This record gives sequence, structure tokens and C-alpha cells, in this order.
Amino acid sequence: MDDANDLTAHFQRIRALALRSGDDVTKLRFRSDRKRYVVDKIGKIGDMEVVWVERIPPTMSTRWSISLSTALEWRFDGEAPVQVISGDQVLYERHYSELVPQGGAIKSSNLTRSDSGICLAGRVAGGNSTRTALAAIRYKANGYVADLSQLLTVHNWSPGTISRVSFFNCRTGQLDRSTRRPRLVVVDGDTSFLKVTEREEFQQSDIVGIMHRTLERDRLEAVGEKLANLDQWYERDTQLLRSLPQPPRGIGISLFKRM
Repeated sequence: MDDANDLTAHFQRIRALALRSGDDVTKLRFRSDRKRYVVDKIGKIGDMEVVWVERIPPTMSTRWSISLSTALEWRFDGEAPVQVISGDQVLYERHYSELVPQGGAIKSSNLTRSDSGICLAGRVAGGNSTRTALAAIRYKANGYVADLSQLLTVHNWSPGTISRVSFFNCRTGQLDRSTRRPRLVVVDGDTSFLKVTEREEFQQSDIVGIMHRTLERDRLEAVGEKLANLDQWYERDTQLLRSLPQPPRGIGISLFKRM
């Protein structure tokens, strides 16, 4: 995907306000400026597409333009600035291609840009415990071995490399950087799953919870009770479930979609 990086996704989010014929409710702020702005329309400066914004209340010389290259100087009112992680290019393109052959070709340019559209929510014991468990899972491609903690490119685990996954520490309740709202959250463990489903920043995200089916009865009951409480907003997605390959023996899948 061309927008699978933090910079482009942030600009596209601003641009989407103008596509709604101008949004006079959602406010933007410029750097640390205390003044607020609203989106006016999409335009061009030469061949460059820009989004025009206006200061509120309007005064003389209040129109500003936002382009892809300047989008990070702007933030949504009430949100922290989007952080773009810099570093070396991700080196595992071959691994990704072989792990998910049906996923289509890897867009190499995205491996040079940070992204936080996917979030990993770690074990409730914390980041170090999660990293240790994932480092024990190793993959080999073209004679080169990389473990899962490397392939995930979590910033604190590979600080010199571009990060393509944000990390939510379920022990501290903190994300590892200021990001846009993730489209997908992958959760390691039942207790972490219960924590994530209560967090406001993940309410619009797809959530994949992974947990052991032989958990103690009280823990399984806690998950079951949580899913039962969601019945008023969600229903089982049997159509999508039937379209998926048969899971390996011993693994069960339950899918729910918002009604």
C-alpha cells in the first residue's frame, strides 16, 4: 500500500477532512502554536497537491497550505504530534515475502519509512518478557536466520532500524510513541486482551487476541464474559470464518464484527 507509512497516512487523514467538503468541527494546530485551524479545500501549488487551512477566528493572511512534506508540522487538536521513527532500512523483505506469499509483493520503499498502522500489544508481564518469547521463534530465508522480535521491528528492540510496528506495553499502559490510531492491534495473551479492549485509543481498531486454550478456568471465564458483554455491538462473522483456511489442529478461531 502506498500510504502504509506514518507520514503519508497523516497527510491523507488531513486531506480526508477536505474531501468532506470542508470540516469546520475538526481543528488542527501548527507546531506549538496555540491558535487553531480548520480545513478549507484541496488545491495545488505547481504540481504539488496541498490542503488549504484557515485560522479561526479568521484574520488577514490566515490561509496556510499543508503538503506531504510539511504534514508533520501539523497535528490534530487534542492529539500529540505524530512521530516518524528514523533509522536504517528494514532488511527482511525476503522473510516477509516467504512468510506471507499470498499477501502480494512487498513495496520496498515502505521498508524505509516508519509505520504505526499495526500495533503489537505485549504480554502483561511487560516488554522484556514479550521480546524474550518472540526472540525464541526463528525463521530462515535465503540462508539468513532472523527471529520474530527482529522481524516485527519494534523500535525499542531494534533502535537503529525503521519501525513498522508500534508497541503497547500492557504492564505500563503506554504506547512506545505518539501515533495515529492503529488499524490493527495484535494482542499477546488473555489478560492483555482484556486490557486492550477497554482502551479508548483502540476502540476503532480491529483486534486479534491470541491466547492459550488451556488457560485456568477463571481466566477463560473472564474472556468469555468479556465477549458476551460485546454481544450488543458485535455478531459472529461466520461468512469470513468459512472463507479462511482450516486452522492447524488444536487451534480454534472465533470472529466477531460490529453490527
